[in-house]
Amino acid sequence: MEMTFGIVLPVFGLVLCGYLVGRTRILTREGIHGLTNFVFYVAVPVLMFRTVARNDIPDLTDLSILAAYYGGSYILYFIAVVVGRLLFKLPLDQLAIFGMGTIYGNTLMLGLPIVFALYGEAGMLPLLILVSFHNPMFITLTALMIEIGRGANKPKHEIMLTALKTLSSNPVVIAICLALPITYFGWSLPKPVDRFGELLSAAAAPCALFALGASLVEYRVAGKIDESLSIVALKLVAHPLIVFALSTYVFELEPMWAAVAIIMAALPTGANVFIYASGYGIYVARATSATLISTGLSVFTVALVLTWVARASN
Repeated sequence: MEMTFGIVLPVFGLVLCGYLVGRTRILTREGIHGLTNFVFYVAVPVLMFRTVARNDIPDLTDLSILAAYYGGSYILYFIAVVVGRLLFKLPLDQLAIFGMGTIYGNTLMLGLPIVFALYGEAGMLPLLILVSFHNPMFITLTALMIEIGRGANKPKHEIMLTALKTLSSNPVVIAICLALPITYFGWSLPKPVDRFGELLSAAAAPCALFALGASLVEYRVAGKIDESLSIVALKLVAHPLIVFALSTYVFELEPMWAAVAIIMAALPTGANVFIYASGYGIYVARATSATLISTGLSVFTVALVLTWVARASN
């Protein structure tokens, strides 16, 4: 427990620090946006590039983490759609956002720093495997459901093509693809390049947490709270439990890989859910509330999950 709080308190302390500074004139809205862009387009891609370049290419057994994590996520998505339909009578396009909120976690801004603090560079390999497929797995499904729900005439292959274009322009995916030849041919990064990457990578975790906290200033709790709380409960409780069952009893992942998958599932609803809801103009207030409430509660739930996986690993 002491080790868990030794990780959780500094991590969420940085989030709180970012939130408090974000409420002052020290950091403007443009400054928050700039810091977030630095994390997403520079620091995290460099960290992922260096991680891939310094490790072996994962074999097929390593990829079973995808089945455990995304299999569990799709199971929960189906459950969420049923819950949203039966309890709240939501139409299909709103169900898409409701379901997305239960499975789309804050993997980069919060998950990466937590895994890095717990496992160091060793934990980056399973994490980057999961992150590489995060957007295409979840956003494509959500887009299809929204378009079907709205009765749009747009061909489904066009939706898939748009999703692929989005994936190909993702800086994390680009960084991973650039590093793969280095790994494949067994090359080593020149020492000055590796040292440069090490220094820049060190900024990824603290800046991501600070930027996350600062960005929460713009969020407000609004809309139908019962629906938002349902999203939060499914995300923070059901998601890690389902992934735990698949990681441990079905696919029997190595302890560290199972722990990374479970931690990723336990993360609060990511900001992309709010962004996606805003882009379509549907379910915005409830998605915003779910993001804010789940982030606040995750201080306690993530601590419990870290304690849980630490005991399971011993």
